[in-house]
Amino acid sequence: MCGSGTLLIEAALIAQNIAPGIFRKGFAFEKWRDFDANLFEAIYNDDSRERAFEHHIYGSDAGYYAVQAALKNVQAANQQRFISVRQIRLEEIKQPFGVQVPSEANSEALPIVMMNPPYGERLAQDKNVFQLYQAIGTTLKHQFAGATAWIISSNEEALKCVGLKPSQKAHLLNGELDCLF
Repeated sequence: MCGSGTLLIEAALIAQNIAPGIFRKGFAFEKWRDFDANLFEAIYNDDSRERAFEHHIYGSDAGYYAVQAALKNVQAANQQRFISVRQIRLEEIKQPFGVQVPSEANSEALPIVMMNPPYGERLAQDKNVFQLYQAIGTTLKHQFAGATAWIISSNEEALKCVGLKPSQKAHLLNGELDCLF
C-alpha cells in the first residue's frame, strides 16, 4: 500500500540523514524581506552529515498506477538503489519480497512494516474496507511474525478488524484527518 511512494522515499532520506524537502524548487520563506540567501545556500547544500544506508526498503501496491507513480517518484528522488517497488496484492505476499524474517532473538534485523491503507474516506465505506483490514492482520500474523508494524488510519472501526493488539498508539493528523498510528 505504498501509493505514490512518499513513505518509502522519506524513510530512505531520513535513514541517510538527507534533509526533508531537498528536492523542492523553492520555499515560501525565501520571499521574506529578511531572507538571507547566502546562509540558506550554505545550510541547504551542506551534505556533510549524510550517512551510509546499507539496508533496503520494499514497497508494494495492488494498483498499477500507484506502482508506476511510486517508481517515477523513487527515480526522481534518486533512491532506486535503496527502494524496490512492485505490484502485488497484500494477500499474495508470501514473505517480504524474498527477504527471510530472522528470529526474534535477532530483533535488530527484524523488518519494520509501515502501511497507509485506504481509510474509506474517498471510497464508499463498505465491508471491503473491513475485509482489507482483516487481510492486513492475517498477513502481518503469518508473513511478518516478529516484525514491528505501524498502520496509519483515520478509520478506528477498520483498525479493530486487524485483530492485533497495538503496543503503542499515537494520534496525528494526515492532512485534515484525525488518525491513529
